[in-house]
Amino acid sequence: MNVVLTKLATHTYSDYLKVVRMHAWQRWMSATQLPVVDSFMNGFKFTFQEHPKWTRLEEISSVSGFFEAAPKHPAFPTDQVEDALAAFELWLAVQAPLLFRNDEWILYLTRQPVSWLPSKHGRMLAPSTLWILLKSPFGQYFAEELNRVCKTEMSSRIWQLSVDAYQPTDSSLTAFVGNNNTRLQRRNNLLY
Repeated sequence: MNVVLTKLATHTYSDYLKVVRMHAWQRWMSATQLPVVDSFMNGFKFTFQEHPKWTRLEEISSVSGFFEAAPKHPAFPTDQVEDALAAFELWLAVQAPLLFRNDEWILYLTRQPVSWLPSKHGRMLAPSTLWILLKSPFGQYFAEELNRVCKTEMSSRIWQLSVDAYQPTDSSLTAFVGNNNTRLQRRNNLLY
């Protein structure tokens, strides 16, 4: 999988960005469905009353104010931050799978409780844990090496997020909340 992701990032960057955005969507749907553990397909159908299609995902994402209620990073738009976190998680899962699947290693590196988003297939770190890991010395080194070896706009953004001074102030999740299912909002983290 590492080779596939690397080839996508270096040779067909637009396809790589689609994979990253799809992973971001999986993260948002998982957070939306809490505490229910379900597939992306079922979660999307429950939330939007339709089957997911790539054109529909793009259409929803392009709505004005789609990321309005999400936390604001001072240097990057929210969609770029969300995609960078999703990409960091994908790279971590394929380049350091033993670490990614091992809560003890993540706890050791972050010195913080490890929280996961519920997922029917695979594992996804909760945003608070993902941020703390990205900002750790390991995360900074990982991002720096990723940026050195796989020089793309996304890897550069991941590295910049790892070293900048921005720190998220809460452990809430980005999700589709309530009746306003066309925009991402913040919701309390039910994992703690």
